[in-house]
Amino acid sequence: MFTVDPRHEKALAAAMLVFVAIGLYVAAWIALFGPASRSGDFKAWWALALSMAYSYQVGYRSIGKRLGPLVFVPMFLLPTVLQFIGVAIRVVRLYL
Repeated sequence: MFTVDPRHEKALAAAMLVFVAIGLYVAAWIALFGPASRSGDFKAWWALALSMAYSYQVGYRSIGKRLGPLVFVPMFLLPTVLQFIGVAIRVVRLYL
């Protein structure tokens, strides 16, 4: 079985949060600057929905306890807002 030493658990959780934040910024980049297509638009909407759900869960559960707003905003809220802007641009392109 895989067991984690309690001393390393905090570092592993921080590393996981960094990788998730990097993934959110990649999704935001794709939503903003990716090619417009039906599959690209669908993937951008799907990534935005997951990003919003994950940001809500992290913010609701951890913002007052461990993370604090100075970590939460650039790691989770900012890429989610950028994804939302990218999806809004895609919707405007779709209907104009």
